[in-house]
Amino acid sequence: MYEPLPPINMSDLEQNILQPYGEGEIEFNQNTVPFDFDGQRLLWMKYCNNDIREIYIYHFAEQKIELVKTFNKSDGMISNVKFLKQPGGGVKYLFYVKDGQYIVRLNLQSRDQEVIGRTADVVVAFNVTYNHKRLKDLMIGAKQQAAEDLEQQMPDPQHFNVVCLDESQNITLFCQNSILNKYEFKVHTARGMTGELKSKDWFGMGYPYFICYYDKYIACSSDYGVLLF
Repeated sequence: MYEPLPPINMSDLEQNILQPYGEGEIEFNQNTVPFDFDGQRLLWMKYCNNDIREIYIYHFAEQKIELVKTFNKSDGMISNVKFLKQPGGGVKYLFYVKDGQYIVRLNLQSRDQEVIGRTADVVVAFNVTYNHKRLKDLMIGAKQQAAEDLEQQMPDPQHFNVVCLDESQNITLFCQNSILNKYEFKVHTARGMTGELKSKDWFGMGYPYFICYYDKYIACSSDYGVLLF
């Protein structure tokens, strides 16, 4: 039997204290894997008997736990589950990696899912965002009112960016606008990687790595610091 771990501790930044949260509501143990948090919802997976895995969302405002997806043995390996966060606050889609390489989108309303692409090797870092720019970036070369109007426009929920890093040091970007585009490059052959840099094993330590995409830039943590492409 596994011993339950302490419940969530919420950090009160104004008082500089940690406050226990979710006692009697949320229990994490060695079979629980937290995946994502957007300030309003916490997303995690629970490993159950007979190769059953359950995806849950805890809604902080409603103090409610929601079971959103159950996977069985035939579904293969599931990892890197992420919200597609809407600027307005809602969540319609989850994305996850199946069997290490297949990127899957799950509609939380209809429960339909589709494979949107595949990476060259096993994914070690993964992120998903909407095509949505910040106000200060929209204001570059534009009048303030026009930029504010653009910022208030809700992004199309069908439009998204998925960025992945895999074990062979490939970065893959899937951009869905009117069509789905796929871009891929190797870290060690990117512009600026010369001499000793090309031969480094940037991700050999096996740490949890982080990757994100915004506008025309990709930032990624590595064993030697943050890489910006």
